[in-house]
Amino acid sequence: MKITVIHGEHETGSRERYFKIMATVKSRGWEVVHLNSGNVSALDRLTTPFMFNKNQLYVIDDLDKIPATELKWLRKNENRLEANLLIWHKKELGKKLINELPKNTSFELFKLPKLIFSFLDEIKPGSSRNALKKLQTIKKTEPLEFVLALIANLLRDMMAVKAGGKLPYPAWRIKKIKTQAGYFSKDSLKKFINDLALIDVEAKTGGVGLETSLDLILLKHLE
Repeated sequence: MKITVIHGEHETGSRERYFKIMATVKSRGWEVVHLNSGNVSALDRLTTPFMFNKNQLYVIDDLDKIPATELKWLRKNENRLEANLLIWHKKELGKKLINELPKNTSFELFKLPKLIFSFLDEIKPGSSRNALKKLQTIKKTEPLEFVLALIANLLRDMMAVKAGGKLPYPAWRIKKIKTQAGYFSKDSLKKFINDLALIDVEAKTGGVGLETSLDLILLKHLE
């Protein structure tokens, strides 16, 4: 069984790669079969005797939707199955999850550009000028919806550490988030998150454009 996993925090890049692979195999006359669609589990579909065809690509959209028991089954039975399986995961896989997948799995990792990490580091009071300057460069290559989602995720992580919650990240990253969260009060984080949610809705419903709104929000909360 040939398994390819596309993962990483650069969701725009990873999704583009994921859809490109599916489009390529379709252009060759292959069928793309989504294993985790509908009410039938991937394991049930994988174990169906007549499932596999050499001219089919089996795909799993988001590894989080597949129970650990099914991953273990894949690992145990990889040599018995003649199939091509493509898996997409919206985050970078941890070592534990990688080890649960078959040994011959190929991994394609899509990391965020360094500029985006540098921009996210500027999400703190007093950094509006630097944040907006870096955002202008990021806009040239990344969708603003993606940037907004990254900011929202960071703010939610900050809220989580302030509340004493646990995050599924390495110790160094958690320490960094705690330090950054220290620049905000809980109330200011809540207002920041609510404002981001509001401009997201407005952009999707034809209100104020996201580009202008995001600039104003950063000015408001990072001054």
